[in-house]
Amino acid sequence: MVYSVEREISRYLFTITIINAALGVAVGVGLWLIGIPNALVWGVAAAILNFLPYIGALVTILLVAVISLATLDGIVLGLVAPAFVLACNLVEGQFVTPLMLGRRLELNTVAVFISISFWSWIWGFIGALLAVPILVVIKVVCDHFDPLQAFGNFLSAQQTMQKSEESRAPLLLEPKWPHRCRSIRCERISAAENKRSPANPARFTPDRPRRTYIVPDIGNRYVSINAQPGSLNVNYEAEVTLDVFRAVPSTIDEMPLAEIPLDIMPSLLPSRFVPSDRLAAFAEREFGHLPKGHQRVTAICNWIYDNLEYRRGSSNEQTTATESLLLRAGVCRDFSHLGIAFCRALDISARFVSCYTYGLEPRDFHAAFECFLSGRWWLFDATRQADLDGLVRIGVGRDAAEIAFASPFGEMEAGPIKITIEHADGSPELPGRTTDAISTEEHAPNAGAN
Repeated sequence: MVYSVEREISRYLFTITIINAALGVAVGVGLWLIGIPNALVWGVAAAILNFLPYIGALVTILLVAVISLATLDGIVLGLVAPAFVLACNLVEGQFVTPLMLGRRLELNTVAVFISISFWSWIWGFIGALLAVPILVVIKVVCDHFDPLQAFGNFLSAQQTMQKSEESRAPLLLEPKWPHRCRSIRCERISAAENKRSPANPARFTPDRPRRTYIVPDIGNRYVSINAQPGSLNVNYEAEVTLDVFRAVPSTIDEMPLAEIPLDIMPSLLPSRFVPSDRLAAFAEREFGHLPKGHQRVTAICNWIYDNLEYRRGSSNEQTTATESLLLRAGVCRDFSHLGIAFCRALDISARFVSCYTYGLEPRDFHAAFECFLSGRWWLFDATRQADLDGLVRIGVGRDAAEIAFASPFGEMEAGPIKITIEHADGSPELPGRTTDAISTEEHAPNAGAN
């Protein structure tokens, strides 16, 4: 957890410095072309002042306007320079910074002004420059510690709000969506719900009529409710007994296409977020020469782990596997999509797994993937954050589009989510992660999941 906090803070400071430097270069070059004297000085000033959100940009625009009107002929020509600086700041603030940092690190405007005022009072101009980086450090720390998450939510630009009063459309909640999940208690984390026994129903507050559908064979459970305007809390608790099947990875082989069960075949095809056909040449070049089997999929996971940065906010719900490969960054969803894409490109059946996982810090929903090898589904996690023998599946599908945690139809603003998962008997966590091949589905010699 400490490493995650350090990495996120370092990434923010490095990225915002690069963005401000680029803004300074753009402003300096533009003002030089317009004919403003000492354009380089104004470029440096724009870069430094941009560490002060809102105030810094305003000060830069006003100073450039004064100099421009004093040195250039005519009011119209004199307004070109400040208009150019304004345009640069708008592009930086509305497009560049959100794209590079993600919405997650945007800050509450009120909190920003309070921070600038406080640190300016303490340290003067230097304090004003450091106010926002200090605020980001506080927010990142709060986001990683459960007792402080409420304060972290306050510091965020996307503060927790109740469901909009204007919402009129129904809300579809898919498998086991704990909007405010208090606990998922697992009796013995050594794996999976292969028996598909009925689980405890989710509790909605206020209670609403619901419809439920369980997909045959794979067992995905879909719950649909028509949410009325106002707040809606969802709580899900379950006690799950898991049964792990373990094997030596080197003994698990890939299956010839002629032997793959027909209901498994869709897991070889491209899908919405996994355009595996576009990555066939890349996958063949990088992994085609490797020995076939479980170890080749492990090598794919190793490549993804080594070449992609796990970065919150680097992707969104529309990001595909090809985009993650180009960005070289993503979260668990993107790591899994890319792993699935490489596998399908090599004629290995693969599917997406949404899950809770024991040992994940901080506690959160997680995504992994499974490959159909030697007649059964085997789990893989390219993020290396999950204990595969402590994974509680929520649902499986060709990609995340089929098993979203929640699919709102209409306007909805999500509130805080809290997830806990622990041994039901209170025993401590497992000492280390296994190197065994892990399967948490029943053997399927002539069919799919069951």
